[in-house]
Amino acid sequence: LVVLFAQHWPFEAAELTSREAIEQAIDQTADELTTVIKRLHRRLEWAKSTRAELHRKKDTGPLEREEEQLLRRCDEYISAILRCDQSTYSLTVLGVEGFLPGYGVYEGGVTASAQRGFARRPGPRAFELNRNNVVALREFVPGNRLYANRGTFYVARYHLGAEETARIRTLRVNVDKGYVTEQAADASYGQSGGLAIDALPLTDLDLALESRISEDEHLRFSMPVCVLGRLRKRNRGGRAFRIGEFEVSYLRGQSLELVNLGEAGRVKQGELGHWICSVCGAAKTAYAVPAEIAQFLRIHKERCGRDVARLALTVQAEVDLLQFHTVRNEADGINIGEALRTAATRLLDMGPADLQLLIVQKPDDKQDLLIYDPMPGGSGLLEQMLVRWRELIDTAKDLLAGCVQECETACYACLKTFRNQFYHGMLNRHDGLALMDKLNVVPEDYRDIVPITEDEKLGRGTPSNPPEAELVTLLRDHHFPEGHCRKRITTSLGISTTPDWLYESSKVAVYVDGMSRGLHGDPNTAKKDHIIRQAI
Repeated sequence: LVVLFAQHWPFEAAELTSREAIEQAIDQTADELTTVIKRLHRRLEWAKSTRAELHRKKDTGPLEREEEQLLRRCDEYISAILRCDQSTYSLTVLGVEGFLPGYGVYEGGVTASAQRGFARRPGPRAFELNRNNVVALREFVPGNRLYANRGTFYVARYHLGAEETARIRTLRVNVDKGYVTEQAADASYGQSGGLAIDALPLTDLDLALESRISEDEHLRFSMPVCVLGRLRKRNRGGRAFRIGEFEVSYLRGQSLELVNLGEAGRVKQGELGHWICSVCGAAKTAYAVPAEIAQFLRIHKERCGRDVARLALTVQAEVDLLQFHTVRNEADGINIGEALRTAATRLLDMGPADLQLLIVQKPDDKQDLLIYDPMPGGSGLLEQMLVRWRELIDTAKDLLAGCVQECETACYACLKTFRNQFYHGMLNRHDGLALMDKLNVVPEDYRDIVPITEDEKLGRGTPSNPPEAELVTLLRDHHFPEGHCRKRITTSLGISTTPDWLYESSKVAVYVDGMSRGLHGDPNTAKKDHIIRQAI
């Protein structure tokens, strides 16, 4: 296999066909196939259990219109998977679920099922919409409008079984600072003052028909949402760049958790989460009038026996991204990201939603800008941006300096869009232009970033003072492999030493002690340091 890939695989993606990568793919095949089979089984069990529950209710009294539609949906789903046709062929199913490669396939994605739509032939027609996790988190949410089969649809119900309900967990978020953590980790990470909210992993769902698309409807509605996120300790490696005064990491397959907190305007007002029943999965749009929401809450309290609460929606995904480390503030990060993304839509063959932005808050209150590619496996847009960096910056500068509206800060002709309205108050084309000047240099590719995994053992030992703690944080934030903090070693000359950070496999020791006369500034200590350095 190594020889075969070496002969036919593109050179620019050679790291994906190394012996280590091939061995990893083979080792993970069984686990990934099991994940797909469990997902298919979970969908079938949901349809069977929901159908059985509705039949029991039908025996005691009439069903409501919504319940009749749900029962019909379950019957159609079970009948569909029993048919022997192309859609249920094993290789087709594995391709659609992302286990096998295929064009337009969304690995581990989310499926939205519609009961009927306006097809070109007479009569209603059932269909499905598939999105990858990252895109689904913005589109398949209560209140958003979806356009398909000549009709508009909205989210009616999430498929909640016992497994999904058990996966609801409490997160702590701070919208002003832009961070999200596990509730138990809030204080330990030095991020306090957040609000607790229950979070539901995004599942498959049902859509309900709203109306036929009219000829007078020229613009599509897309609900603006507030999405926070955090990086996981897992990626496939990458490259580190210096671009002017900015430290930038290009990471492949970086694990990312995203949290949708709800409609952007209401989140600003402190109304976090979506109205979702944690028992049956029914959802209600945030745009509904208070009386309609009150009726929704009352009906589900009576029917499901539990109060409906606002839930956040979460997904985990592996994405390619550019990470701008330690931007000065959130406004700088947003202006850099929007300027680069808007310029890329003009310079490259991409749409405005092909790259997404995220500001990540770190425990030390510093912020990183992420520009990430939601396409599974990556679309190559980030690599093109790096290769054509100077062209990209020139395009951004022309865009910002030559706004046709000559706006004072920002407008829809330069930086503003409907989807980024949560940040409209921060957008400023003049600030963006100054930042583009700072980025107007050739990126300096100066080191590899090694792959890391979450099951990799964390470095042992604890820092003994603030400088050592800062070193540990700095190395982890910049994706260095885990080492040992303050581990005592004996050199080949028999001299013992305790580095502040040790990479044992590569024989690298890092010291951050001061250079005062009482420490390493002392001539005798300096001589000993020199001997130790040679021995190491």
